[in-house]
Amino acid sequence: MATRVRQDRHRAGGRGLARLDCGLAARARRRRRAARVLRARRGDRLGGRRLGGRAGRRPHAAARGGAGGCAVSGARERTSWSWLWLGALALAVTAIGVAYITSASWNPRTGRYDGFGRRQLAFGCVGLLVYVVMVHLPRRWWNRHAEWLYLGVLALLAGLPFAGMLANGARSWYALGPVKFQPAEPMKIVLVVAIAKRLASGRGLDRWSGFFAPWAIALPPLALVALQPDLGTVLVFVPTILCMAFVAGVPLRRFAWLAVAAAVLAPTAFVYGLAPYQRARLLVFLHPESDPLGAGFQPMQSRIAIGAGGLWGAGWGQGSQTQLDYLPDSHTDFIFSVVGEEGGFVVAGLLLLLLLALLLSCLEVAWRTREPFGRLVVVGLAALFAGQILVNVGMTMGLAPVTGITLPLLSYGGSSLVTCWAALGLVGNVARRPGRSW
Repeated sequence: MATRVRQDRHRAGGRGLARLDCGLAARARRRRRAARVLRARRGDRLGGRRLGGRAGRRPHAAARGGAGGCAVSGARERTSWSWLWLGALALAVTAIGVAYITSASWNPRTGRYDGFGRRQLAFGCVGLLVYVVMVHLPRRWWNRHAEWLYLGVLALLAGLPFAGMLANGARSWYALGPVKFQPAEPMKIVLVVAIAKRLASGRGLDRWSGFFAPWAIALPPLALVALQPDLGTVLVFVPTILCMAFVAGVPLRRFAWLAVAAAVLAPTAFVYGLAPYQRARLLVFLHPESDPLGAGFQPMQSRIAIGAGGLWGAGWGQGSQTQLDYLPDSHTDFIFSVVGEEGGFVVAGLLLLLLLALLLSCLEVAWRTREPFGRLVVVGLAALFAGQILVNVGMTMGLAPVTGITLPLLSYGGSSLVTCWAALGLVGNVARRPGRSW
């Protein structure tokens, strides 16, 4: 009897241990399953605002397979051809710009032709070649040489007061024989890359030091640009840096404090930080009729030109404001006024739709990119393009003060056009392989 009791206890104990082992095994399986789900959710979270989970943490170091990149495991990553669509949109916008720059520089009544359209066409061909090179450039090259590119552009900007040529009251160009080079244009790309590299590291994004780091990187080149003077480029970069910081995961309270500080310092900056002609432009924007023959002349003539175009426009080369030279700088900063006068609402609307499609394509590339550095580069360049488009079009329509900002891919200028193509080439590089590491 005692032996049977011991055998029953032994069997019961064995069954208990078996149940315990099964329970532990099931718990381990649930933990592994939960870990896989968590990793998948963290991977999907790269499509949202916080690239690396919590602010201040390095984004998915285990999943990146290297510093600053996202490793692709398993099958070889498939190449995306969206960079061709991006290039086609840019080519269409550039073609419209060449056509209306030619119109603005050629007077069919007198036969005068300044040759701006022909030179812009040559710059466009160079830009297209640069685009193809940038799309196929090894992606890690930018990450490895970001600091050297930053220092090189900074040196070029610092040399302008001594070796730059004076034009329209500003020393913004180097004269290289028949070609003028404006270092502030490539500075835009280099600065976006440098800031993206710092934000992609994820260091200290939840602290004030991490928030001010991109501003510290941007301060030296933007200060040199402001001294030229070129305040418009500086103002466009402010929302660009804010967009990049937001996407990187900087806490929203930092932006709130920055808005309060900007509101407090704005009156002081207006009185002591702006030159007299810059204050005059702001005042004329608020009251255009206050100086119709001075600072208000150009914006008033621009609005007249756009309004005269109507629905279908006056026809290519037939705009009175453009051909009779009532509109200064019609081939550069005010090229959209020429499009509105000669092409009317139809061509101007088509142009805006093409620019909108270009921006949406950039944002689609950023959405698909799972690697923080490349994603931030695309977001920064898209924000920079959007800022320039809004300011320039608003300036020509009287919705923003005159700042001298060019319209990307349309305004005359070799440095501006080639830089725009190079920036889009960098976006196309990310679009080809959105998962490849930098």
